Amino acid sequence: MRFQTSRRLSRSFAITATLLTLVSNLAAHSSLSKSRSNDLTGFYFIAGKAPKGFENISELALDDQRGSKTNGTLNGFIHAKQKVFYKLMRPAQNGDALSFTTISVRGISYQFTGRFLKPGNFSQTQPAVDEVVLKGHLIKMQGRRKVAESDVGFTYSVGG
Repeated sequence: MRFQTSRRLSRSFAITATLLTLVSNLAAHSSLSKSRSNDLTGFYFIAGKAPKGFENISELALDDQRGSKTNGTLNGFIHAKQKVFYKLMRPAQNGDALSFTTISVRGISYQFTGRFLKPGNFSQTQPAVDEVVLKGHLIKMQGRRKVAESDVGFTYSVGG
């Protein structure tokens, strides 16, 4: 019992530290001017009413440090309304295509494949509040079983 509690606390600490780093990078990033033409950093919200099975998603957060650091990376997480964070694993962008899977939390994980509808440094150009900038196919997994899937669009916000 003591080992499980210690393990849970260690995992909670690691997730909290990762989230604090991402959020501080996102906040600092929004005020910086970058020369990179495609900067994905910011918060993405499901456009309109969330499809069945995805009502719990608050936002997708991306932290794109590929243009600001020599070995910069693309990181992020899906934030669920129950204060659960699903860290992105292996997020990949190739041209306008974006794909990722998330870590599993309590047996739930997400997969996404989609594309950006327009290129840009969104923190600088700031699309309209209701403008869909990312579309794709989102899948919710419980273990190895699909429990929800839908085509979704995402709007963008610099500050969440």
